[in-house]
Amino acid sequence: MALSFGMICNRVTNSRWNEISKFNRGFSLMMACLVFLANSFPVAAFWIPASKEQLGTHIPWFVVPTAGCALVLSGFFYWFVFHSVVPLFMSHRVLFVRRSPVLSKDAEGNFTQIAETVMQKWEVPEASSSIMPLVDLERPAYLPPT
Repeated sequence: MALSFGMICNRVTNSRWNEISKFNRGFSLMMACLVFLANSFPVAAFWIPASKEQLGTHIPWFVVPTAGCALVLSGFFYWFVFHSVVPLFMSHRVLFVRRSPVLSKDAEGNFTQIAETVMQKWEVPEASSSIMPLVDLERPAYLPPT
Protein backbone atom coordinates (compact mmCIF):
# COMPACT_ATOMS: atom_id res chain seq x y z
CA MET A 1 0.00 0.00 0.00
CA ALA A 2 2.77 2.43 0.87
CA LEU A 3 4.50 1.86 -2.47
CA SER A 4 1.32 2.47 -4.47
CA PHE A 5 0.52 5.51 -2.30
CA GLY A 6 3.98 6.90 -3.09
CA MET A 7 3.41 6.28 -6.80
CA ILE A 8 0.08 8.11 -6.59
CA CYS A 9 1.73 11.07 -4.83
CA ASN A 10 4.49 11.20 -7.46
CA ARG A 11 1.99 11.20 -10.31
CA VAL A 12 -0.49 13.67 -8.80
CA THR A 13 2.06 16.29 -7.70
CA ASN A 14 4.45 17.99 -10.08
CA SER A 15 7.43 15.96 -8.93
CA ARG A 16 10.66 15.38 -10.78
CA TRP A 17 9.51 11.83 -11.46
CA ASN A 18 6.96 13.13 -13.98
CA GLU A 19 9.80 14.72 -15.97
CA ILE A 20 11.98 11.60 -15.90
CA SER A 21 9.36 8.93 -16.56
CA LYS A 22 8.40 8.46 -20.21
CA PHE A 23 5.49 6.17 -19.29
CA ASN A 24 1.90 7.34 -19.78
CA ARG A 25 1.08 9.42 -16.68
CA GLY A 26 -2.66 8.66 -16.67
CA PHE A 27 -2.22 4.90 -17.07
CA SER A 28 0.45 4.83 -14.37
CA LEU A 29 -1.83 6.75 -12.00
CA MET A 30 -4.75 4.43 -12.77
CA MET A 31 -2.65 1.31 -12.08
CA ALA A 32 -1.28 2.78 -8.84
CA CYS A 33 -4.85 3.50 -7.69
CA LEU A 34 -5.89 -0.05 -8.61
CA VAL A 35 -2.99 -1.56 -6.63
CA PHE A 36 -3.79 0.70 -3.67
CA LEU A 37 -7.44 -0.36 -3.64
CA ALA A 38 -6.57 -4.04 -4.10
CA ASN A 39 -4.15 -3.92 -1.18
CA SER A 40 -6.59 -1.98 1.01
CA PHE A 41 -9.03 -4.89 1.23
CA PRO A 42 -6.70 -7.36 3.02
CA VAL A 43 -5.55 -4.62 5.39
CA ALA A 44 -9.16 -3.77 6.28
CA ALA A 45 -10.21 -7.44 6.45
CA PHE A 46 -7.56 -8.14 9.10
CA TRP A 47 -9.45 -5.88 11.51
CA ILE A 48 -12.69 -7.89 11.31
CA PRO A 49 -12.75 -10.04 14.47
CA ALA A 50 -12.98 -13.81 14.06
CA SER A 51 -14.80 -16.16 16.39
CA LYS A 52 -12.92 -18.38 18.86
CA GLU A 53 -13.78 -21.49 16.78
CA GLN A 54 -12.27 -19.95 13.63
CA LEU A 55 -9.09 -18.89 15.38
CA GLY A 56 -8.28 -22.21 17.03
CA THR A 57 -5.85 -20.49 19.39
CA HIS A 58 -5.83 -18.55 22.66
CA ILE A 59 -4.14 -15.53 21.07
CA PRO A 60 -6.54 -12.58 20.73
CA TRP A 61 -7.68 -11.82 17.18
CA PHE A 62 -6.15 -8.32 17.10
CA VAL A 63 -2.54 -9.42 17.74
CA VAL A 64 -1.70 -10.22 14.09
CA PRO A 65 -3.02 -6.97 12.54
CA THR A 66 -1.44 -4.95 15.33
CA ALA A 67 1.94 -6.60 14.72
CA GLY A 68 1.57 -6.02 10.97
CA CYS A 69 0.78 -2.35 11.46
CA ALA A 70 3.70 -2.03 13.88
CA LEU A 71 6.05 -3.46 11.23
CA VAL A 72 4.78 -1.03 8.59
CA LEU A 73 5.09 1.90 10.99
CA SER A 74 8.62 0.85 11.97
CA GLY A 75 9.53 0.81 8.27
CA PHE A 76 8.11 4.32 7.90
CA PHE A 77 10.07 5.45 10.98
CA TYR A 78 13.25 3.92 9.50
CA TRP A 79 12.67 5.85 6.25
CA PHE A 80 11.89 9.08 8.11
CA VAL A 81 15.09 8.88 10.15
CA PHE A 82 17.30 8.33 7.10
CA HIS A 83 15.41 10.88 5.02
CA SER A 84 15.15 13.69 7.56
CA VAL A 85 17.40 13.17 10.57
CA VAL A 86 20.59 11.66 9.12
CA PRO A 87 21.19 14.52 6.62
CA LEU A 88 21.37 16.93 9.56
CA PHE A 89 24.41 15.08 10.89
CA MET A 90 25.95 14.05 7.55
CA SER A 91 25.51 17.30 5.59
CA HIS A 92 29.23 17.99 5.34
CA ARG A 93 30.12 14.48 4.16
CA VAL A 94 29.99 12.88 0.73
CA LEU A 95 29.35 9.22 0.01
CA PHE A 96 32.00 7.75 -2.27
CA VAL A 97 31.09 4.48 -3.96
CA ARG A 98 33.50 2.19 -5.80
CA ARG A 99 32.02 -0.68 -7.80
CA SER A 100 34.05 -3.59 -9.15
CA PRO A 101 32.04 -5.96 -11.36
CA VAL A 102 33.20 -9.55 -11.88
CA LEU A 103 32.51 -10.72 -15.41
CA SER A 104 32.48 -14.15 -17.01
CA LYS A 105 32.62 -14.97 -20.72
CA ASP A 106 30.34 -17.70 -22.03
CA ALA A 107 31.01 -20.08 -24.95
CA GLU A 108 29.53 -17.59 -27.46
CA GLY A 109 31.83 -14.79 -26.32
CA ASN A 110 29.21 -12.78 -24.41
CA PHE A 111 30.09 -11.24 -21.08
CA THR A 112 27.90 -11.85 -18.03
CA GLN A 113 28.22 -10.12 -14.69
CA ILE A 114 28.32 -12.81 -12.01
CA ALA A 115 29.20 -10.67 -8.98
CA GLU A 116 29.97 -7.14 -7.92
CA THR A 117 32.03 -5.74 -5.08
CA VAL A 118 30.70 -2.44 -3.78
CA MET A 119 32.83 -0.38 -1.41
CA GLN A 120 31.24 2.65 0.25
CA LYS A 121 32.97 5.30 2.31
CA TRP A 122 31.79 8.60 3.80
CA GLU A 123 34.41 11.33 3.44
CA VAL A 124 34.68 15.02 4.21
CA PRO A 125 35.70 16.75 0.96
CA GLU A 126 38.26 19.53 0.86
CA ALA A 127 36.77 22.96 1.54
CA SER A 128 37.96 24.39 -1.80
CA SER A 129 36.10 21.93 -4.02
CA SER A 130 32.43 21.16 -4.35
CA ILE A 131 32.51 17.42 -4.98
CA MET A 132 29.36 15.60 -5.95
CA PRO A 133 28.88 11.97 -4.90
CA LEU A 134 31.24 9.88 -6.99
CA VAL A 135 30.67 6.55 -8.65
CA ASP A 136 34.01 5.12 -9.71
CA LEU A 137 33.76 2.12 -11.99
CA GLU A 138 37.04 0.26 -11.84
CA ARG A 139 38.23 -2.00 -14.60
CA PRO A 140 36.03 -5.09 -14.27
CA ALA A 141 37.51 -8.34 -13.08
CA TYR A 142 37.35 -11.12 -15.64
CA LEU A 143 36.85 -14.83 -15.07
CA PRO A 144 37.63 -17.13 -18.00
CA PRO A 145 34.84 -19.51 -19.14
CA THR A 146 34.62 -22.78 -17.28
